[in-house]
Amino acid sequence: MQPGDKHHPGCENAEQHKCVCRQCEGQRHGWQSRLGFVRDPTGESRTIFRDKANRRWDDAHKGRTRRKPSKRKKAAATDIAESNVVDWMANELNHAAQERAAYGFTDDTTDEIVESVGNLVANKVASRLEDRLGSVSQDRRIQLTNHLWCDLLSAIACGIKNFQSELEKVPKYAATLIINSRTGEQRAIDKFLIRLAVRVAWKSLMELSPLPSTQNLLRATRILAIFICPAPEDHKQVTKCCLDPLAASEGGAIIKEETKKKLLEVLPPEWLPNSSESA
Repeated sequence: MQPGDKHHPGCENAEQHKCVCRQCEGQRHGWQSRLGFVRDPTGESRTIFRDKANRRWDDAHKGRTRRKPSKRKKAAATDIAESNVVDWMANELNHAAQERAAYGFTDDTTDEIVESVGNLVANKVASRLEDRLGSVSQDRRIQLTNHLWCDLLSAIACGIKNFQSELEKVPKYAATLIINSRTGEQRAIDKFLIRLAVRVAWKSLMELSPLPSTQNLLRATRILAIFICPAPEDHKQVTKCCLDPLAASEGGAIIKEETKKKLLEVLPPEWLPNSSESA
């Protein structure tokens, strides 16, 4: 799908924790609307997004108490975490605007980096995978692209974190992590497709101009993985590689303390190791 193509609003706005969009196959799931919330000068869309997430959390706690956290509670907790990230990015954008007014220049803001990486995934990476995906049945294609983009981004994020001084090791690590993760979660696997996606994505990331600092690229990749994932509460790799660091002290309080408590209440502690330690 190209940037100018019509996109299904249900996928772009992505309030439901699933993605069945055949127009973008998940490449543009959710993240563009989140950037719209970040950039809304009135803040109205952010308020609506935040209030909806909080209402879902409250509604999920009504009625009979279950021993295990319900799907609704898990989804609501990650929705609130997303709203925290959106609010943090909006504050950063406002601060950057003030600096630009005063000094005339600042580094790219997180929303700009997220957009660059998102377009890279939706255009360069997706187009390079087309020959491979075009040769399989429609059902197989749906299986292979299910959670593929958040797998890709979260694995790269984990790779950057683990090999900050040896970034050349990131692609091999990321591909192995995706293959192992999809195997463990019984998702469809095409090893050639995964390695190709990682190789194209990493090469394209290293060619971004201007190239963000390692820390800024890491943060933006984590955020995009959370935004693009249909259901972070069901995706261990996204939670562990992206949500957890932004909820722990390492994330610089991007996800608020009270939200971290909600995440720890409903998600397995091994999915949130850094948050559990700092709780």
